[in-house]
Amino acid sequence: MEKKRKIQKGNIIQEKPLKVEGKHKQAYKEEKQKQTPKVSKLVKDTGKDTAKVEYSKSGPNWEKLRDILIIGLTLILLVNVGILFLTQNKINNAQKILEEALKPANIKLTIIKASNCKECFNIESIISLIKENKVKLIKEEEYTVNDRDAKELIAKYGITRVPTLIVTGELDKVAALAQLLEKKSDAYVLTQILPPYIDVQSGKIKGIVESSLIYKKDCDKCTDLSQLLNQLKRSGIFFGKEISYDSDSNEGKEIIKRYDLKKVPSIVFTNEIGEYEIVKSNWQNVGTVESDGKYVFRNINAPYYDPEKEKVTGLVGVVFITDKNCTKCYDISLHKQILGNLGVVLGYESTYDIATKNGKELLEEYNITKVPTMFMSNDLEAYPQVIQIWNQVGTVDKDPDTNETVYTFRAPSVMGIYHDLQTDQIIEPQPQAQ
Repeated sequence: MEKKRKIQKGNIIQEKPLKVEGKHKQAYKEEKQKQTPKVSKLVKDTGKDTAKVEYSKSGPNWEKLRDILIIGLTLILLVNVGILFLTQNKINNAQKILEEALKPANIKLTIIKASNCKECFNIESIISLIKENKVKLIKEEEYTVNDRDAKELIAKYGITRVPTLIVTGELDKVAALAQLLEKKSDAYVLTQILPPYIDVQSGKIKGIVESSLIYKKDCDKCTDLSQLLNQLKRSGIFFGKEISYDSDSNEGKEIIKRYDLKKVPSIVFTNEIGEYEIVKSNWQNVGTVESDGKYVFRNINAPYYDPEKEKVTGLVGVVFITDKNCTKCYDISLHKQILGNLGVVLGYESTYDIATKNGKELLEEYNITKVPTMFMSNDLEAYPQVIQIWNQVGTVDKDPDTNETVYTFRAPSVMGIYHDLQTDQIIEPQPQAQ
């Protein structure tokens, strides 16, 4: 038995037979048989004998591995196809939902009006607002409050005020209407109806207000309440009848007595003004609601006429004291400007120089040491906004002749340059540090 071995000589490799002898020869034979495939059968193929080889069981099973790989790839392919199908399905559904959402909402509009109430709340602006939204009005109906169909709708949706409107249809597409209308069952209903309106239960018109103004004819400087009436009208309050009575007339006296009016002018409103929430919620701050339902306005600013004292209160008398030799002293007109800003109305005013007889008497009676200054009558008490701060700038004294209250200004330093009579010096106050 021979076995070839390689002999390298230079760059040339030569192969020579290798001799195997003795016990090595038998071992070689056995090793070669292990590496040689077994021939299971002979197959005739094109006239030649071909051997089909079966490999030793100890080697890898390639056919089994191939089958597993094919099955795995098939499963992966099926999963991917399934995911792709589900994803496309979701996209198609989302597209359908979006297309549906972009379509205008199909709605039906039903209007219930009050034919005999020209003054009633106008709902046309709300109707226009609804139509301007992305809606398709498939039907519009209009009834009056006494129509049979209107009564059925009123009962169904619990409607208490007309005019009103009802929206039905694809409400899920017009959810924004919830900011304007109230959701009731299968509809949106207009319930926030401002006066005037017709009360469904009584059939009466609510919110048409009548007023009675009581005034003092010869008090030109008294508060003018006609401005209040104009302000109420601008706020949306509807007035049907407005009557004015002089406080000295029989009607005026009867109203003053019935409602115990302490200040004139005043206004008495019918209970219809309570239909307006803006008035009802704030009325306790400005007036009273009487047992007969009338609303009496009592928050009257001065000047006003006091029926009990039969005199005008709040016309403040003022006396100014100046020094004509002090050309740098502040101008007393600043006092009038400040009082005007505080709402004080002056009734009469006088000015005396410190060199005059009246001036000297006032300096002595009230122990004045700094000028300019001023004195005000007790009518200042009608202005609580001034009384609250008076102790910061002055004193409350008594007139030695009449014993009436006098308000004396004693802080000229807050106004500007003044004359100190005790030191006979002109004082220029230093600005206060911020």
